[in-house]
Amino acid sequence: MININKLTIADIKRQVIYTPFKGCDEEEEGIITSFNDKYIFVDYGRNCGRGTATSPNDLRFSHV
Repeated sequence: MININKLTIADIKRQVIYTPFKGCDEEEEGIITSFNDKYIFVDYGRNCGRGTATSPNDLRFSHV
């Protein structure tokens, strides 16, 4: 889980991993494009850099 209250402009373009629910084996990598007080917008490679609104509870930073 990413703490949205601690995100800064420096976190834009950081790689994240999306897990839709705990225990799910299917994960998806993406890049943070922006954020607001409720969602982190992530480009999963299919939306031309615009970002998909994603709950911070479903994301973690990639360690790559």
